Amino acid sequence: MSKKKLVPLNDRIIVLENKAEETKTAAGIIMPAEIQDPPCTGKIHAVGPGNWYDGVREPMDMQVGDTILFNGMAGKEIEFEGVTYKVMRLNEVELKIQ
Repeated sequence: MSKKKLVPLNDRIIVLENKAEETKTAAGIIMPAEIQDPPCTGKIHAVGPGNWYDGVREPMDMQVGDTILFNGMAGKEIEFEGVTYKVMRLNEVELKIQ
């Protein structure tokens, strides 16, 4: 039996997010990662083929392995084989880190 894999469609990408860790304020208050709102980073796990425009498929600007920055509210979280990924559209990516 072949191993299943995630394959994004059109202009979607699958990202393995770098999870934020909780921080402690100067007063000693612990702030869990869930309530912090810093930009999120992650590594691209899979890239779709791109959208169709006027009968031509536009190539994606991202590749597997690229590190990106995105808003924490972007995309949807999914769990696949015990790993949590984010599925998002290319236009939800704010920048690529090189």
